[in-house]
Amino acid sequence: MKLARNQKLVVGAATLWMLAYPFLFLMLWFGMFATIFASVAARNEPPPAPFFGIFLCVLPLHLLTIGVMFALMIFYWAHIIKNTTTSDTLRVLFGVGIFWFGYFVMPFYFFFFVWRDETPAWARTQPTSSAQTTGVSAQNT
Repeated sequence: MKLARNQKLVVGAATLWMLAYPFLFLMLWFGMFATIFASVAARNEPPPAPFFGIFLCVLPLHLLTIGVMFALMIFYWAHIIKNTTTSDTLRVLFGVGIFWFGYFVMPFYFFFFVWRDETPAWARTQPTSSAQTTGVSAQNT
């Protein structure tokens, strides 16, 4: 599957966002709760109203990121299926890896198989001779 440079840039930006988002989300989440706990402990009052404002602002971003994640998973799986130059073993490993560890595997797959126009030599399907596929050794023929 060949993509234009602009398409590769869009997929790369979305993939980079998927790599950075969990860290940004955790930093925001822990920072938000640290300030809430500190203010509640100091005044013995309910959580401040800005907490709910921040939560309502982050929720749409979080839902959008989940949608982007599912769209990227579908894109990468389609790319893996159509990428017949890569060995079957690597295709299966990347397909399973994108399902279980998508945040970490997607950038590697993007760099090696989407961004580059050619499949790296180490990832290509190795040509097999007819003797290897039939199980007959070369000495017996």
